[in-house]
Amino acid sequence: MNYKKRKKSALILMASILMTLPCASCSNNNTKEDAKVYVDLGLPSGTLWAMCNVGADSPEKPGDYYAWGETKTYGEEDQSNMMNYNYAGSYVKTAYNWCTYKFCEGSETSMTKYCISADCGVVDSLRMLEPVDDVATVVMGENWRMPTEKEWKELHASCTWTWVENVKSSGYKVTGPNGNSIFLPAAGARFSKGNLSDVGEYGYYWSNCVGRSNCYNAYCMRFCEAIIETCSIHRGYGRSIRPVCNPASSVK
Repeated sequence: MNYKKRKKSALILMASILMTLPCASCSNNNTKEDAKVYVDLGLPSGTLWAMCNVGADSPEKPGDYYAWGETKTYGEEDQSNMMNYNYAGSYVKTAYNWCTYKFCEGSETSMTKYCISADCGVVDSLRMLEPVDDVATVVMGENWRMPTEKEWKELHASCTWTWVENVKSSGYKVTGPNGNSIFLPAAGARFSKGNLSDVGEYGYYWSNCVGRSNCYNAYCMRFCEAIIETCSIHRGYGRSIRPVCNPASSVK
């Protein structure tokens, strides 16, 4: 297939994605308004996936980037993050490394929360984010949270993933057993000094679980056109958030 035909096909496919999504915008409400922002993919667990990333107002937009367990994104102020203040002289988040990560003391072996091994810091045996540290809950309300590693694996195993390339947004159309779809943009990530990298090539989406062997990492879904996988990655980097809710906590 030549470039022009491939580009035309990609545009048609992107249009079909947006047409199959429910006609609604993302919302911060957590009552009956939830019905406007999630998609029921017909998954075995019944998990409902948000249409958009946190910080995005449409499915194809990347949204904001968060270090694992932090609830403020690039350019926002978090007066509870003394690590960032000591490093930058400001509470405004502009870097993503151990020196600015809220839950450590400057290294991968000095975790101060969500630590299951003495080799990584002060053990508290917390393996999953508490609601106060879950940006999906903080931003969207109590019905919402970040996905578990198991839920990401279910999304991979139970759905058809179709890579889409488009001048507006690249990423995966994820089609559930019932034919409904969500779109996960390849939003890239913010690394080290806050630089944004891999946009249009890779997607990195946090789960709410720390790594089992090295708890200075946390699980995320990582993908590109050639690879889709869950992996354990540096908690301090800025990555995307795609919220979920469960049927019992959705529309009453």
